[in-house]
Amino acid sequence: MSVKLLKELFTRCTQNVQFLCNGWFYRQIDHVAMGSPLDPFLANVFIGKIEKTSLRETINDLEFYCRCTDDIFCETDHNTDVDVVVRKFNSAHPSLKVSAEAKVWAVTCDKAWQRMPYIKDVSEATKRIAAGIGVGIAHHPKATVRSRVMRIKDRLNPSEQSSVVHRIPCLYCPVNYTGRTGRMLGSRIHEHKSAVRQGDALSQVCIGEDKSEWVDVVSEVPQGSVLGPL
Repeated sequence: MSVKLLKELFTRCTQNVQFLCNGWFYRQIDHVAMGSPLDPFLANVFIGKIEKTSLRETINDLEFYCRCTDDIFCETDHNTDVDVVVRKFNSAHPSLKVSAEAKVWAVTCDKAWQRMPYIKDVSEATKRIAAGIGVGIAHHPKATVRSRVMRIKDRLNPSEQSSVVHRIPCLYCPVNYTGRTGRMLGSRIHEHKSAVRQGDALSQVCIGEDKSEWVDVVSEVPQGSVLGPL
């Protein structure tokens, strides 16, 4: 579709809107009917063109400017007169009727603070790095009286825990199998048992000269050893 034909279609759709009210026929000569699907599209086109021409300098002088269809959000410094900005917007085009609702942000703290548990050596280094970017670190003990005394939830049995790193040690040598699983640990240990019994060559638990040792280990330590969360 050519640009000329598209402009003609828009002209016919916007300048020939007719309606009947109290026995009289009326034709809308400007704007579009309320609720028309063309309304948000034409608003974006119309205001977008004005933003790039008449209001370019005014917008560039603002601290922040953002628009969604016909709703505008902007920030100014404390020396800017909001009424002057509104008058500049309204003078950009006869059809523009802009009103403003000003809000003062009461921000007095220039430094941000973060609360972190204290870890020896690591906390000191983190505090020095954060100070360079204007962030303060407030340390607090990881273990508190409340955390020691109160148990909001019961502890899960290791076999019922999921998304953990687990270890299966050998009883007869210093070899350890370490793995991770996103499922319940009990299900993963059961799979290890089955792999050892069947002599699965792809199982890392079966690797070794005497596979019977791993059978004993898996049988005697059915839960495995939970090292921590993933």
